Amino acid sequence: MISEAEVKKNRRSLVLMFSIGLVPVVLAYVIFVYFPQYLPSGTTNLGQLITPPVSAEKFRLTDDGDKWVLIIPLGRDCDDACVKRFYNARQVNVALGKEAERVKRIMITTSASDQGLMASLSRDYPDMDRVEVDLSLTKAAFKEIISNPFIGNYIFLMDPNGNIMMFYTLDQEGGAMLKDIKFLLKISNIG
Repeated sequence: MISEAEVKKNRRSLVLMFSIGLVPVVLAYVIFVYFPQYLPSGTTNLGQLITPPVSAEKFRLTDDGDKWVLIIPLGRDCDDACVKRFYNARQVNVALGKEAERVKRIMITTSASDQGLMASLSRDYPDMDRVEVDLSLTKAAFKEIISNPFIGNYIFLMDPNGNIMMFYTLDQEGGAMLKDIKFLLKISNIG
């Protein structure tokens, strides 16, 4: 027969074993509900996350590939900073090394885009695709995020499923964009 002392010892061991699993869950719940200011608020991405993502179908941008896509809008006016986006996007693509084949670049234009500059950029960056989109549909698709993606220096990142999920401004291009894309390619099974 088991002595009373051994029964108490076994009960304490059992309570301790349940506590080891239960205490962290209860503590996490209490912090989440009663102390949300202590929850992590930062993200690892350096670009601006678009939530919810914008479907490329909304402005009739179709891409039959299964790659990650850097989308660079070309508006009516394009200064040196605007042209620099195309260079930065190519440099990021080259810097990806062996993963470069998983990312492609598309210049989106409208009927109002600068035709001379469009031809020049197509010559300078022959491996970049060009797609003409409808300006009003594009503005409507991005209205919650940006008033007009063709005004301002933006580069958008589209996942292989056709969702535009992040954008970069001129000060975030280059190293920040490269770091985000490398991370996405590393954790992604698609593209």
